[in-house]
Amino acid sequence: MAKPESMNIRLVQGEDVETLFEIRTSVKENYQSRQEIAKLGITPASVAKMLDK
Repeated sequence: MAKPESMNIRLVQGEDVETLFEIRTSVKENYQSRQEIAKLGITPASVAKMLDK
């Protein structure tokens, strides 16, 4: 695991949204498909809109 002092942390940006969805839907534990999270109102468009606020 990386040491905290060697990590570069930044705020998420609009161009990160697709990568966030790829990561979220690739997990084994607590898995939800894009369709399942879309039913909850969580879509790339809704996340991008939240980032614009």
